[in-house]
Amino acid sequence: MAAVTARVTEFEAEPTVELGRLRALWATIRRKPLGAASAALIAVIVLTAIFADVLAPYDPLAAQPEIRLAPPSWEHPFGTDDIGRDVFSRVIHGSRISLWVGLLAVGIGTLAGMIIGLLSGYCEGRTDLVLQRVMDGIQAIPGLVLALAIVSVLTPSTTNAMLAIAMVIIPGNSRIVRGAVLAAKQNRYVEAAQAISQEGLTQNHDFVRAAVRAASTDDLMLSLGISLKHTEAALEEDRRSRSEDKAAFLMAVAKNLAAGERGTAFFEKVRKAREERVRAA
Repeated sequence: MAAVTARVTEFEAEPTVELGRLRALWATIRRKPLGAASAALIAVIVLTAIFADVLAPYDPLAAQPEIRLAPPSWEHPFGTDDIGRDVFSRVIHGSRISLWVGLLAVGIGTLAGMIIGLLSGYCEGRTDLVLQRVMDGIQAIPGLVLALAIVSVLTPSTTNAMLAIAMVIIPGNSRIVRGAVLAAKQNRYVEAAQAISQEGLTQNHDFVRAAVRAASTDDLMLSLGISLKHTEAALEEDRRSRSEDKAAFLMAVAKNLAAGERGTAFFEKVRKAREERVRAA
C-alpha cells in the first residue's frame, strides 16, 4: 500500500485593526446611509422640540386678524391660519406634543405588551389561553377604528389619544415577547435549573454551574464522546421523570464528569440505577 502524506500549510492570522469610535461610526454611516438619514431626521425633530421657544419666530397663540390666511412669505414661511396665527411657529411648538405623545404611547404599549407576553409565555395553560384570546379580539378590530372608538367613548384629550395608540400596539408586542419566552423555556439550561431548584440545591453554586454545563452544552457532550442522539434521548427520558429523579440525574452527571467517565455506558448506568430505585419504591 502506498502511503499518502498530506502537507500541512500554516496560515498566519491577518492582523486586526482597531478602529476608534468616531471611525467606526463613520464607517457605519457610509455602509448604511438610509439609517444615518433617519437618525439625523429624528435628531432634528428632538432638537426642534427642545429649542422651540428659541426657533419659533412668533408666538404660536398670538392672533393677527389683519393677516389671516396669508400665503407663505419670508415673514411667514408656512403662511397664517384663519385667525392670523403663524403656522410655522405652531408647527415648531406642536413638535413637543407630537414627540411626547409618540414616546409615551409607544412606551405604554411596549410595557403592557411585554408584561402580557411574559405572563402568557411563563404561565402557559389557561392564563395563556385567556390572554391570547383577548389579544386576538383586539387584533381583529382595525387599528384606526379601535383608536377612534376609544377616543369617542372617552373624552377627547391627549391622554386618551395616547391610550388609544397604546391599545393598538399592545397585541403585537405581547405576541413577540410570548414567542421569545416560549423559545427560551425550551433551552436545556432552563430545565436543568428548574430540576435543581426543585431539590433545593441552588445554594451550591459550583454544583449548579457544573450540572447546568453538563446538561445544556452540546459541545461538552460531544467532546466526551456522547452522540447527540443519545443526549437527546437521555434528556427526553429525564424530562418525563419525576423532579427528584431529575436532580439525581444532574448530580450523577456532575460527579461522573468530574470522575472522567465517558460514553453511552454512563447513561445506561443512570437508567439502571433509576429502574432499581423505582422497583425499590
